Amino acid sequence: MKSFIAAAALTLLSTAALADELKPMAGTVVDLGAVSGAAYYTVEADGFHLVTTLKSGEEGGAIRFSTVLNDGQTAIVSVPGESGTAAKDLHITRRGDKVEVMRTPDLRAEVVAN
Repeated sequence: MKSFIAAAALTLLSTAALADELKPMAGTVVDLGAVSGAAYYTVEADGFHLVTTLKSGEEGGAIRFSTVLNDGQTAIVSVPGESGTAAKDLHITRRGDKVEVMRTPDLRAEVVAN
C-alpha cells in the first residue's frame, strides 16, 4: 500500500511539471496526435474566454471550442486513442489571474488485447 501511495505521488509530481502558463492572446500549439491546432484566451468582464481550434490532418475540417473559465475551472480536450491505446488529453485550468495548460498522460488502465 505504501509503495502504491508513493507511486501515485510521484506520478502527480511528474505531471505537474508538464504545465505551461498561457498568456492572454498568446496562443499555444495543441498537439493531440492525429488532431492538432491552437488555443488562446482573452480577459473579459465575465471571465477568461478560452478558444481552442482543432483539425484532424490536412483534409479534415476545423472544430472550434469556446468556453468561459472562472477561477478554479478546467476545460479538458480529449482525443481517443486507437484501440488499445490511451487517449490524449489537454487540461486548461484558470488559477486566479493565470491560465495553465497541462498535457497529461492518461492514467486510466490501457486495454490489453489477448
